[in-house]
Amino acid sequence: MLRIAVVSTDDSLLRSLREFDAQLVAEPSRNGADPSQGADLVLLDVRETTRVGLIREYARHGRPVIAIGGSGRREDVLRCLEAGADDCVSATITTTELATRIRSIVRRSTADPDQQPTPSVFDDDLEPGRARHDDPLVLDDYRFAELTILSGRHEVWRGDNPVELTPTEFSLLVALARSPNGVVTHHKLTAAVWGAEGMSSRRHLRVHVRHLRETLEREPSSPTLILTEKGRGYRLAVTALEAA
Repeated sequence: MLRIAVVSTDDSLLRSLREFDAQLVAEPSRNGADPSQGADLVLLDVRETTRVGLIREYARHGRPVIAIGGSGRREDVLRCLEAGADDCVSATITTTELATRIRSIVRRSTADPDQQPTPSVFDDDLEPGRARHDDPLVLDDYRFAELTILSGRHEVWRGDNPVELTPTEFSLLVALARSPNGVVTHHKLTAAVWGAEGMSSRRHLRVHVRHLRETLEREPSSPTLILTEKGRGYRLAVTALEAA
């Protein structure tokens, strides 16, 4: 059962999450303690505007975040997405739609929610000879001259340097990598990232593309890796393809 950490003082939100293991939790404390640790997804109540600043903190640790309770105004939605939220929904969202969006986001952030984490090069105690970014590729991994994408381990590298991406940014990059140097339409990208059941808008897509460029491009304002194909979609411009 998926574990949902609900950062809110409103226990009525739990009624919309009966099919999940949902718990009300407090915000992270100043000493670093995070009650949402171990959750598959954080549902963050942003009716208190001060909580929007928490989104980037959760996203920075790779934890999927849905912001709930916003006004629905364009500026508020963008504010949450800019901070790193994977989705932003109204507090009046139906139980069915909320559950669908949660499953869609968790599904693309981890192949198996119950699977034990794969040993990673990010682990401080990684033993010599264990997994490396230059190991042989496995299914849905990609190695280009510009970067390496290891889908099974949810890792991205630029040379010997690891790159931190949110689950949404990672899914977007993988969707582009599946068609290297080819145009991936807006429709195909939103379907690949948010799923057919939880389609997002082009506006949401543009925000996440910008975040991805800010992380990967040397000059985000003049991108050379993630290119816009006006009126069509985006293209990952890469060389030296090796894929599994």
